[in-house]
Amino acid sequence: MSSNAAPSNLELAFTRASDDLVALLTRRSGHAVSSSDIFACRQRLDQAIADLSMGHNAAYGPKLPNELWCMIWKDLPLADRLRVTHTCRDWRALCLNTPHVWQYLDFWFYRHPETCTCIGCAFQHGHSRPVRNNSVLVSLALPRSRQLDLFLSIGDRGSDCGLTCSEPAEYLSSLLRPHRRRLRSIDAHLYNAFTLTYFLDEMKSFPALTSLSATSANDRSFGVPLAKERLNMPSLEQLSLVHGWAIWDCKQSFPAVKRLTAPYGWCNSLRNLVESCPNIASLDVSMASFALVNHDNGCEELAERISSIPFVRISNITHAVRWFITFIGPHPPPHVEYAYSDDPRSGVMTVLDDDAECFSCMCDGAVVRMRAEGPTARTTLTFPYHAKVSRHRVWETFYRGKLRHISADWPVWHLIADGMATAGLEGVESLTLYFPTGCDLYDPPPLCDEDEDDYTPPFPGLDVVTVRGGPREVWIPRSWWKRFLGTLRLRSSVRFKFVGVAIYVQEDEEDFEKTEDEEDEDEGDVEDDGCDEDEGDDEDDEHIRGEKDTDEEDDND
Repeated sequence: MSSNAAPSNLELAFTRASDDLVALLTRRSGHAVSSSDIFACRQRLDQAIADLSMGHNAAYGPKLPNELWCMIWKDLPLADRLRVTHTCRDWRALCLNTPHVWQYLDFWFYRHPETCTCIGCAFQHGHSRPVRNNSVLVSLALPRSRQLDLFLSIGDRGSDCGLTCSEPAEYLSSLLRPHRRRLRSIDAHLYNAFTLTYFLDEMKSFPALTSLSATSANDRSFGVPLAKERLNMPSLEQLSLVHGWAIWDCKQSFPAVKRLTAPYGWCNSLRNLVESCPNIASLDVSMASFALVNHDNGCEELAERISSIPFVRISNITHAVRWFITFIGPHPPPHVEYAYSDDPRSGVMTVLDDDAECFSCMCDGAVVRMRAEGPTARTTLTFPYHAKVSRHRVWETFYRGKLRHISADWPVWHLIADGMATAGLEGVESLTLYFPTGCDLYDPPPLCDEDEDDYTPPFPGLDVVTVRGGPREVWIPRSWWKRFLGTLRLRSSVRFKFVGVAIYVQEDEEDFEKTEDEEDEDEGDVEDDGCDEDEGDDEDDEHIRGEKDTDEEDDND
């Protein structure tokens, strides 16, 4: 307050309250001071301090833009967004007057648990207990969104509401029916799959809906149809049904669907669903964890329809259900991916049995991805990566007639190294190895048993080996690199390219090499055959030196 500027109202209030307190204290010597005077002065002083604190916080405290607050609030559940409006006056005005906050609607319902002690459950038990829902909150949010698009999520919190699940569906459809032209997305996570069926049958028409996804954790959901009546979804582009809604007896039409995720229950039902989406560009078939009766009826018709889809992915495959994949016929789609949910066992690599020119084995996080690619077709196999994953004999079933290029990540090199030498890879021209930053350089596995009589080099026609590292430069010990080259048994004419990888000599290796040189000098002079001194190096040193990929043309290769 020592500034020369004119005092503010807050400063004057604080000064006045201080003066009153001083005057009150000086009057104590003259006559008695009443309690009301002390209380009034103290109240004015507290108010002045509070005003000063509010002014200081408003001037110097951090303040987020209103747009950022709205982005945070829109992802909250409806109940929490309602609590935001009761926080302070500014937040209430901002939240209630921003339609973007109320675009996202989460509708939930669930049956009262057995431990509920409310009045409605006092004399009720089991499935007769009442069902709670937040339809009132949805009715309050809808007018606040004005004319913006709506994004709806439905959930039952994993509770089985039995036959009464139709009541929440009726509540929700009555609220959304006047706003059906604004509904863009539906995302449902339901234990009782019939809830979504009742809701769609009640609504029937969704003129602007572009995405519909539904997931169930109940095995009985496979026998539930998505709708019993014909639906009108002319704008639907993505349809995803996981672990349920596998029956398709009612003829539907989804002309705009490009991406379809569907459960595999019965071939006939899946064929009806695929035929209702004539413009599919990507199909993901999720396998059930159990076999259904007569599941393969109509598999030939389904295989014929699937063969024209550009990309087909079969997910959730286990060793027990892989024999049920009968809908991939003799003419598979251009790109097929088999996604295992567990560690595949020996013999499953027949999926890579095609006329491929390129083969790759990559580690994408916690997933191993093997891919065989030819001029017109591509087949992919994915499965979880574990440190103790068993080696798979890829080359026992893989057709290698046209194979020219092999690439692999070093962490999964051991999966394909076994049996390489006896696989007959005479046509392989290039080998690419990728060493991620910080990867474990385990002992290089032998490509085959070198004690066998018919042992041949793994890559007799190999021309170039490319070694890549990244994202930062990877340093590989020279001793380890020599051991790895010993497993490859390459010709001396093979060219090496190092990109982001450097070979270095460790201190113990230098001491060992110096000792060997001193022993050679003690034995006598080496006969001079007219060659340079550098020609006395080991052949492995030629491979270690390699070729540095410095220009853009080699880097693109």
